[in-house]
Amino acid sequence: TIHTHNSSYITFTPPYEYPEYVDDGGAVNCSVPINERIRMRKQIKRIQDILTDSNKSNLLNQNSSSSTAKDTDKESRSSKQKEIDELYRSIEHKVYGRDNDRDHICKMLREGRADANAASSNNSKRPYSVVGIYGLTGSGKSTLAKYVCDYEKEKVGKSKHFNPIVFIYVNKVFNVKDIFHDMLKQIRGKKWSSDGKSTETLKKHLEEGLKNKRFLLVENDEAGDKILLKTDNRKKERDILLDALRVGRRGSRILVTSQTENAAAALGAHKKQNIQIRELKETEYLSLFIHNALEGAVYDDAAEEEEYKRVGRRIANKLHRSPIAAVTVARRLQRNRSIGFWKTTANHDLLSSTMGALWWSYQKLGADTRRCFAYCSTFPSGYELNRDELVRIWIAQGFVSTSSNAAEELEDVGLLLFEELLQFSFLQVKDYGTEAFTVHDLLHKLAERVAGSNFFRLDDSNSGLPDDILPSVRHLCIETRNGAQIA
Repeated sequence: TIHTHNSSYITFTPPYEYPEYVDDGGAVNCSVPINERIRMRKQIKRIQDILTDSNKSNLLNQNSSSSTAKDTDKESRSSKQKEIDELYRSIEHKVYGRDNDRDHICKMLREGRADANAASSNNSKRPYSVVGIYGLTGSGKSTLAKYVCDYEKEKVGKSKHFNPIVFIYVNKVFNVKDIFHDMLKQIRGKKWSSDGKSTETLKKHLEEGLKNKRFLLVENDEAGDKILLKTDNRKKERDILLDALRVGRRGSRILVTSQTENAAAALGAHKKQNIQIRELKETEYLSLFIHNALEGAVYDDAAEEEEYKRVGRRIANKLHRSPIAAVTVARRLQRNRSIGFWKTTANHDLLSSTMGALWWSYQKLGADTRRCFAYCSTFPSGYELNRDELVRIWIAQGFVSTSSNAAEELEDVGLLLFEELLQFSFLQVKDYGTEAFTVHDLLHKLAERVAGSNFFRLDDSNSGLPDDILPSVRHLCIETRNGAQIA
């Protein structure tokens, strides 16, 4: 089975039973004995005869009507799901402990000359300057950057300093064409399509959308400091992106998040405009944890409420103020309001490290949900996931099973598994204005660990298939800019 994703990632799932393939000439290459192949051909012929006879049956029309009814029912469920998603996006999502940080960064974005920190070299002065936010993975950089972006978008009239405001993700493979596509989709609207358009054409469209406008580009690096771009080809792509931004109005800004301060500096950020994200204060962190663990809780009396908060404080103190650990662990506690479960969790040594806390939460997922999460390691860190597409892949891989209730649809069960991962933050909404989802970088590392040797991924720096691909590999992902090379 071959799955193609945005023409950048191709995952191969080889057959489980028979080590064979069909070449372009139609010849079968395999290690299966010839008598076994003859038997299989006869079985295939028998199945074809049954299908031919079924086409003549009077029951066919009834089955077609039933199939049409099911399709209509699926469309209705899909429409309902989209309506719920739209309503959910309209809810204000609380960010804890970052108001002062947001205001400070917004002030930095407005201050200073437009070209004060632009690179000198032999380039002409640029109409934008760069502000950087750096810190460890899971420290809240993306949340803060989104908070700044949303805050600026909410401004109207004369108070709206930047227009357009664009938030993009830089994942493991820096692809300027994908970045142009993401930027244009936000500038032109959801209906924008880049199908069939070359990188040069997209660049021209982007320049038209930014010309003489004071833009804010928020560049969120999800998988390390990819903005540094150590290869010549990727440096060229970065320069193409920056060249497209030269048409903007003076005073435009780029806000960059990264793990180190070097990434923003590579784009021209001055040291004073490159800030390290601070650790949340104890009271701020506790508020974040309690909100996710006890939101909507009903207590018998004040003493019971205080008991939950006391135990919750013990658990939060173990997590070393890691925001991703707070949300993941707290949402699991919210599902189980037994005070005994909370006390047992408070004594768990795994919670003393961020990865340990994520592993603890992972172990609480159902078996099918864990398999579905492990499959997400097939995609590169930061990859944009589509819910319906991912559920269909899970079903095709046999990860989704129904109960004894025959009326239960596989798609419905798959969506429940997806929602479970979303609820406990193993999947995250990429942007509340879209239907895109992603896996946090630390959780992606966890998925790679639990997936083990069943999954293997190659990036475009590999010249060929390495010799260390184990026979146990069932899912191979090749990151490439040219799918034709795989053939």
